[in-house]
Amino acid sequence: MPATEETYRSQPTLHVVFAISSIAMTLVIVWMIMADHLRPWKNVQREFHRIEEAKLKVSEKEKLRLQTEKFATQIKQLDVQISEAEQLEYKNAADIRKVDAELRQVGGQKDKLDTAKKFQKAELDSVRSLYDGMIDRDEKREARIYRDTIIVECERKLLEYSEGLEKVEAQEKELKAKKEALLGHVDDLKKKRETLTRDADRVKRTIKQKEEQFFGLAAWLRSLPGIDLMPPDKIQQISLPDLTINYNFKDVPRYDRCTTCHQGIDRLGYETDADGKPMKTVFAAHPHLSDGATAIDPRGNVVKAGLYLDGNGPHKINSFGCTICHGGQGSGTDFTYASHTPNDLKQKHEWEHTNNWQEIHHWDEPMLPSRFMESSCLKCHHDVTDVPQAKKLQAGFERITKYGCTGCHTIGGEGAFGPDLTDERQVGPNLGHLASKVSRDWTAKWIKNPHAFRPDSRMPRFYGVSNNDSPADAPKNDAEIQAITHYLFATSKPPVGFVDPPAKSDPAKGKELFLQKGCMACHSHRPYDKGEVQRADRGQINPKYQPDATATLDPSGFPESVRSYAKADFGPNLSNISAKFKSHTEGYKWLANWIKSPEAYHPKSLMPNLQLTMEDSANIAAWILSVPGEWPVLVDVPAADSPTVKEGLDELVRLYVSKGGYKRNGKLESVPLSKVDDFVATELSQEDKLLFLGEKTISRLGCFGCHNINGFETAKPIGTPLNGWGTKSPTKLDYGHIAEYLIDKNEDEDKARDGTDEYFQEQLEDHTRAGFLYQKLHRPRSYDYAKTNEDIKAWDERLRMPQFAWADKPEAVEEVMTFVLGLTGEKIASKYLPKSHYNPSQFAVAQGTKLLNRYNCTGCHVVDMPKYTVAAGKPLEEAFTDLKTNVKVAYNGRANDYLKEFSAGLTYDPKTTPELTPDDGQGVTIEGMPIGVFEDELTVQLWKPVTIRGFTFQVGDNLTLDKTKVTKTEAEGGTSPGSMPAIKRRRRGVTSPRSGTDCHRRCSVKGRRCKPPGSPRS
Repeated sequence: MPATEETYRSQPTLHVVFAISSIAMTLVIVWMIMADHLRPWKNVQREFHRIEEAKLKVSEKEKLRLQTEKFATQIKQLDVQISEAEQLEYKNAADIRKVDAELRQVGGQKDKLDTAKKFQKAELDSVRSLYDGMIDRDEKREARIYRDTIIVECERKLLEYSEGLEKVEAQEKELKAKKEALLGHVDDLKKKRETLTRDADRVKRTIKQKEEQFFGLAAWLRSLPGIDLMPPDKIQQISLPDLTINYNFKDVPRYDRCTTCHQGIDRLGYETDADGKPMKTVFAAHPHLSDGATAIDPRGNVVKAGLYLDGNGPHKINSFGCTICHGGQGSGTDFTYASHTPNDLKQKHEWEHTNNWQEIHHWDEPMLPSRFMESSCLKCHHDVTDVPQAKKLQAGFERITKYGCTGCHTIGGEGAFGPDLTDERQVGPNLGHLASKVSRDWTAKWIKNPHAFRPDSRMPRFYGVSNNDSPADAPKNDAEIQAITHYLFATSKPPVGFVDPPAKSDPAKGKELFLQKGCMACHSHRPYDKGEVQRADRGQINPKYQPDATATLDPSGFPESVRSYAKADFGPNLSNISAKFKSHTEGYKWLANWIKSPEAYHPKSLMPNLQLTMEDSANIAAWILSVPGEWPVLVDVPAADSPTVKEGLDELVRLYVSKGGYKRNGKLESVPLSKVDDFVATELSQEDKLLFLGEKTISRLGCFGCHNINGFETAKPIGTPLNGWGTKSPTKLDYGHIAEYLIDKNEDEDKARDGTDEYFQEQLEDHTRAGFLYQKLHRPRSYDYAKTNEDIKAWDERLRMPQFAWADKPEAVEEVMTFVLGLTGEKIASKYLPKSHYNPSQFAVAQGTKLLNRYNCTGCHVVDMPKYTVAAGKPLEEAFTDLKTNVKVAYNGRANDYLKEFSAGLTYDPKTTPELTPDDGQGVTIEGMPIGVFEDELTVQLWKPVTIRGFTFQVGDNLTLDKTKVTKTEAEGGTSPGSMPAIKRRRRGVTSPRSGTDCHRRCSVKGRRCKPPGSPRS
C-alpha cells in the first residue's frame, strides 16, 4: 500500500497546541523562577532599609540643628572667608599659574635628585657589603684601601645628593606657601569648616551610600534573577559550629538566619522609628541590648553592657546566635517555617491574616512564646539562682522546690544535663509520730481535702478531683482515706525527748514573744477570706467558721504600708491550728515541745531553734491555742466501720490481692483468682485490710515523696522524670479525650472552660507540649476523662498526680511551666556554660542564694536595700529637696557602728556651702534604709556612697527625697521587722505613729506634715 502524506492528527492544530503549551510552560518556568527569587524576606529587608534611611534623615536634621545651635556663627564666618579666598584665587590667577610652573620645575628637580639619591644609597650598600667580605677574608690592607677610596667617594656623592634634595624641598615648600597665600589659605579654611560640620556630613555620606547600595538603578540591576552576583538584599547567617542541633544520629552545626529579617535587633537606637513611635516588632532592637550586665574595659574599669547580643556582654550575638535561647528553625527564612510561636490568640490571628502562619508539627523545637522565654536560661544556668534577671524562672524554681515537685519527679541526677534538684528535702512534716499530734478524724478530713482546712496549703488534693469525683467512686475514696489514716496511726511512734510543759502559762506574754522572736517572718496568723477558698470548695463554706479578727494578727488591722508583712507564707498560717489537736492538753504539750526544739521532732525541719526556754515556748503555744479554730470548709469522711467504707475497702483489697498477692509476716502469698473473694472475706480482718490498703495507697500515691513515713524510708519517686521534658515529643504524650473534656465544660465570660484559658485550649487542640503541660498542672487528672470505667482503666491505673492550691492561678501555673520547659537536657559545649567564666565568688553567690531561699533568711534579714531613682532629665533639686538649701544633711543620723573603711569621715560641714557642679541631666539612684516617712517626703540613710552634682555623700549620710519625684525599687528581705512598730502601737492602743513634741519639732523644721494616724514611721 503506497505511503500517504496525511497524518493521524491535523498538523496545524498540533502546531497551535504545541505553541500554546510552549508558551504556558515558559510562563510557568518564569513564574517558578520569580516565585523562587521574590522571597518574602527580601521585602522585609527593603522595608528595613527604608526605615533606616528615614532614621538617618531624622538624625541628619538633628545634627544640623545642633550644628546650627553651636557653630552657626563660626560656619558663617568661615563661609565668608572661603568666598573671599576663592575671589582672591581668581584675582591672583596669573601669579598662581607662574608659581605652578615653578613648582612643576622644582618638582622635576626633586624627583631627579630623589632618584639619584636612592641609586647612590643602593650603590653605597653594595660597596659596604664588599668591604664586609674583605674583612671576613682577613684582607685588611685591601679593605682599608677600598674604604678610603671607593666607600668614601660613594658617601661623598650621597651627601651631595642629600644636600641638593634638601635645598629643592625647601624651595618647593616656599613655593607651596606662596601658592597658599595667593589662594587665600582656602584649603585650611575648608578643613576648619569640615571639622565643624563633621557629624552632619558623616550622616549625609551614609545616606548617600545607602541609597546607592539599596535603591539605585545599579541596585535594581544587581538584584535581577541570574545576575544577582552582589545583590543588595542578602541572607544574614550566624554560624555556630559548637552550638549543635541533635538530628537523632548526628549533632550538626547550628546556622541562625534570624537577622535576615530582624535587622535592627542588635542596633542601638532602634527602639523607636523615625517619628519617635515604637519600632515595628520585626525591626526593634533587643530590650536589653544596652543594659542588664557589666563588662571590663581595656583600662580595667567596670562599664555598663547589654545582657543580650552586645559584643561586650555575656551573650554576644556572634557567639550565641538566636535559636539556642528562642528556639525555632534557625535556617528557615520563611515566617512560618522559622517556626514562630504566638504568645496569645490576638497575635496568632494577626499572624494568620498577615503571614499565613500555621503550626509546624514536624519541627521538634518550635520557637518559645515570649511568656516562656526565660525557660531557655536553664540550658546553661544549672544553678538557676545565678540569673536573678529571669524573674518568672526564679518564681517557678521557688514554687517547684516549695511544693515538693521533686518528691515525685526526678530532676537531675547522675548522667543528667541540667539543674540537679535531687538533694531537695521533703517539704511535708514528719508523719512518723503523727499519733502524738492530731486526731484520726482530723487526719482523715485533711487527707480528703487539705484545702478545706488551709486553702493555701502546700499539700495537694488527691480526692474529689476530676477522675474520682463521681458518686460511684466515693466508697473507694473514703476507704483509701481511712486506710491511710489507719496505717499512719498504726505505725506512729512516740516522739523522743518530749517533756511536760509548765502547767500554767501566759498567753499574753506568748503573743508578745511571737512578735518579738520574728515568728511573723515565716508564719501568718490571720483568718482566711472567702475569696481564698478554692473554687471547688466555695459551695461547702462552713457557717461556723467566723474567726474573731481581733484575736488574730489580721493584716487589715495594720497600716497599709506594712499590711503585706502580716501575710508571710513560708510556714503555715497558725490562726486555726487549735482545731488540729486531739485535745487542748495534748496540743499544748506537742506544740510547746515543737517550738522549743523542732529539729528533735523532725531533723530536716526548716524551722530554726530559737533557743527559747520551755516556759517561753509554752507561753507561745498557749497563745496560739487560745485562738479558737475551725474548718473554713465542711468536710465529711464516713467512719472506718461504716458500710460504704467497708464496701470500698473490700473491693480495693480484692483488686490488689488479685494483682499482687498478699504479704503476711514478711512473705508474699500468691492467691489464685478464683479464691480471692473468699480470702478477703474470711482470712483478713478489718485491721488487716486497712493496713494492707493503707500501705498500697501510700505507695500508689507517693505520699513518702513529701513526708517521712515509717516503712517507706527507701521508696523511690513515683512520677515521670522531668529530665529532657522540655524537648519531649508530643507524640509521646497521652492527650486522651481532653478536647471532649473541655467541650463538656461550660464556657466562662472570658471563654475559658473549667479555668483553661482559650489560648491553651487551642494549644491542646494543636497537641503542643505547652498545652499539655498547662492542663497537666491546671487539671492533672482531666486526661482520664471518659476512661474511669473499670472496664477501661482499673482503679490503680488511673492518673495519680494531685491538684495543687495554685492550680486555678494561671500566673502560678506558667511559672512552673517556665521551669519545666527549660529542662531540655541539651548538652551545651562547656565554653558556653557559666563554669567556664564564673569566678568562685559568683558560684558562692548562686549557692548562697539557694540557702537564703531555703531557710527564708530574707524573712528577717535585708539582703538588698530599697532603691530610689530619679529619672534622667528630671532636675535634681526637685527630687532632693535638701539641695535647695545647700545640702542640709542630718549627720546626727549617721550610725555609730559603721566600720571605718565604709565611712571615710564627714564629707560636708552643714555650716559651709559645698561646691556643686551644674545639673547634667543624668539620672541618680540612691540605696539605703528609710528612717523617716512623711506625707510628701522621706528621709533615707545611705548604705552606699552616691555622687550628686559632683558631690559625694558617704555611707550613713541622710538624704531627704520628694516621694512624688522618685521611683522606688522595693527591698529584698526584712519583712518581719517592718511590722513590729505597727504591731506594738496597735497592742498599746496608739493610733499615731509618733507622739510627743519631738516628732512635731522635727516635722516643723521645713513645714512637713505628718501622715494620717495609723501610718508607719518606717
